[in-house]
Amino acid sequence: MATAAESRDQSNPAKRVNVKFADQLKQTREDLARFSKLHPDFLKQCFAAIDDGEPAMSRPSVGESFAHLVAKGLTLDDEDRRVLAAAGLAMFGYTVLVDHEIDKKGYLDGRASIAASALLSWGIATGGRYTAGTPYADVFLHNVGRAFAGQYEDISLRSDPETDRRGSDVDKNRAIVALIVAFTAAARDSDNRLIRSVEALLESFQILDDLADIEEDLGQNNLTGFVRMFKERAGATVPTTRAEIYRTIMNDPRAQTTLERTKDGIEKALLLLNPERDQAMIAYLGELHDGTIVLVEALDDYRRNPSPIKEPEIMRRIEQVATGSS
Repeated sequence: MATAAESRDQSNPAKRVNVKFADQLKQTREDLARFSKLHPDFLKQCFAAIDDGEPAMSRPSVGESFAHLVAKGLTLDDEDRRVLAAAGLAMFGYTVLVDHEIDKKGYLDGRASIAASALLSWGIATGGRYTAGTPYADVFLHNVGRAFAGQYEDISLRSDPETDRRGSDVDKNRAIVALIVAFTAAARDSDNRLIRSVEALLESFQILDDLADIEEDLGQNNLTGFVRMFKERAGATVPTTRAEIYRTIMNDPRAQTTLERTKDGIEKALLLLNPERDQAMIAYLGELHDGTIVLVEALDDYRRNPSPIKEPEIMRRIEQVATGSS
């Protein structure tokens, strides 16, 4: 009989993406060492942060496989695809390493700072090599610059209860847009719909990531929208377990409207994609979209007709949707 965790994974779109690209993911880790020539200790820190980044509920992550998913339909030379996938892994590793260290320690020590800088520098330099002299050069630089600004604001403002972080939440993830710009330039594709589609997903993915990480964010006083909802509604005696946190925010109408924004972002991304070229991306987003709609409808029904018997199913759907993108 399948365990609860196994059943959850089987219904999780991120898990299926990772299984589909398992061989490529292994190859890309090897390629990052081969193409970047970075110090082995930097790569060890990168992979350790990625592998240790799964929260307590053992959620699968699509972050490492997202570049493969997006680039699946592009016509690329095999080496270009592998080099850019390695650059994507370096940039993803940078993001995870910085978040991992700040979450664990509240700061970056010298060793982690150098490792993160090396990963990001190689990733950006590689992307820049493919976009230089193409119509995408300015778009690439624009997204890199906004990613740095967004990450700085996120670190500076994460404990400020008065700040609206929606802008920085989008911008801090623009490194992935820069990566897709580089893939598009390498494919000599004049169609920018793939870039615009990924850009449309940034807020949706951040919302779902915040939903998945709510217990950790609460413990670190990282005041995401969901953490603020919980703090405003919870009494001093409410336990801060993941289940109790979800149970509390289920009763907040802002949780439903926030997830409706998530649904809208995914819908916009789907409309921008090319049905012939981007089939893998469309299949993944379609599953994520359907799960989000079901969750929004379940939350609406629960708020209209509260009943303890509905709570386990809603919590299961929250976890399934939240972990499908992170």
